[in-house]
Amino acid sequence: MIVIGIQCNGKAGNMMKTPLQLRVDNDVKKDALDLFSGLGLSLSDAVNVFLKRAIVEGGFPFDVKKTPFEMRMDEATHEMEECEKHPENYTAYNSVDTMMEDIMNGKI
Repeated sequence: MIVIGIQCNGKAGNMMKTPLQLRVDNDVKKDALDLFSGLGLSLSDAVNVFLKRAIVEGGFPFDVKKTPFEMRMDEATHEMEECEKHPENYTAYNSVDTMMEDIMNGKI
């Protein structure tokens, strides 16, 4: 991990610019520099664009969401918590055979 120091001194319009430090992985910095330089932007320009857009949007200017795996893990965690809170609503099995019997007989 490295620290990127973004420092913009002087004025742009009537706005004073202030330094900002970010911690990012080396690979992220390299890839971002390559990407934004190809677009004619410095990393400082790109961060400013992101922050301004976030302000306009009132949040991230793109969807921030969980992966399907994370969503399934949340569901499993919720189900486990429900089992712990209300064990009377669930059947515990001591053997796979007994559980399979209930499944085959339509009990669960």
